[in-house]
Amino acid sequence: MMQQPTDQPTCGYRARLRDGGLLLLVLLAGVLLAQWAYLPGRAVASGMDTVPVLLPLDNLHELEQFPNNGGTYRWTRHSSRIEVPNPGGSTTLLLRLAGGAGRTVNAHVQVGDTRLPLVVQPDVRVYRVLLPPSPEQRFAITLRSDTFEERNRSLGVVLATVGIAGGGGVPGHVLLALLVASGGGYLLLRQAGGRVVGHPVGAALLTVGVQGLVLLWLVAGGWRYALAVPLLLLVA
Repeated sequence: MMQQPTDQPTCGYRARLRDGGLLLLVLLAGVLLAQWAYLPGRAVASGMDTVPVLLPLDNLHELEQFPNNGGTYRWTRHSSRIEVPNPGGSTTLLLRLAGGAGRTVNAHVQVGDTRLPLVVQPDVRVYRVLLPPSPEQRFAITLRSDTFEERNRSLGVVLATVGIAGGGGVPGHVLLALLVASGGGYLLLRQAGGRVVGHPVGAALLTVGVQGLVLLWLVAGGWRYALAVPLLLLVA
């Protein structure tokens, strides 16, 4: 009896085509969900006593207290560095600064290639700096100013609060990490096998569900920790 020719190559091609189509749908879902998550405006303000994971500081003096329980502050040095989370889109940086009693200070704020001059008045005021969209998960802000010497310390300006406000666009590195993790997660589930998890549709649905959970965490305030990129890349 003659055996019928098999169509295994055709079946394999169709399976790969189906997997490729589902992977593209998973990635498209990630893009759309990320855009939705970063569409609303968001803002956060941090005092100088904020934990370092939320507000990394470098080259500032020790924490001090305003009189009459007016909050905390730190003196900057000639060049001090602050890192704030990126809320996405066009961003406004807010700095509560003071030059000190009877002292007007020439300073400037630098973020990447953007350098903006400030004239810091003696009393505490809020200074707003517009920042262009950035792909980074954090903004690294360098604050440079003239200094004076007091009690063996080189003092720049008083820094009381750092705020950031924005929204409307996904930082590029967050979106890239989400897509890499989604693609890797889908392929891993397909390799794992199983009637539900290993099935192409089941793997795709589970991957999109995890995408949604990650983005819900970011919407709920997780963006302030700026940990999405390393965590997603760890998953990938």
